[in-house]
Amino acid sequence: MKKKILPYLLLAPMILIMGVLVFYPIAATFSYSLKKWKLTAPGDIRFIGFDNYKNILKSESFWYSLQNTLFLLVLVVVATSILGVLVSLFLNIQVKGAGILLAIAVLPWALPPYVNGILWKFVFIGGYSSLITVRVVKLLYLLRWRMYDFRLSV
Repeated sequence: MKKKILPYLLLAPMILIMGVLVFYPIAATFSYSLKKWKLTAPGDIRFIGFDNYKNILKSESFWYSLQNTLFLLVLVVVATSILGVLVSLFLNIQVKGAGILLAIAVLPWALPPYVNGILWKFVFIGGYSSLITVRVVKLLYLLRWRMYDFRLSV
């Protein structure tokens, strides 16, 4: 009996996390889509069922956008697949300087983390960045409000 329950007990924390972080937002979003919300009147929320979906399916701009999206999806998938096969075949050819060609092919994959590191260094070094200044000003602002609240409570 214990061997049958143990896998479920071990999966329980992950199922709970998935429920909170994935399934609840999906259900809540679907629930919101079945209601009419007016941002200028937050208390005026009415259940309208599938009318939002009916309106979208009747909209010409939706069908035009869907057509463009599907066209780009097919184009990108096909072009990427063909280009990837061609590049891999080219890199597989045993010629003089193949290592240099491989290094050039790997460079776009390896370079972005290096560039990100350099950019974040500039963000956090005080002489180059306004981010530190913004954080200090925000901290002082929060401390000022806390001191003000403390004086009120005394």
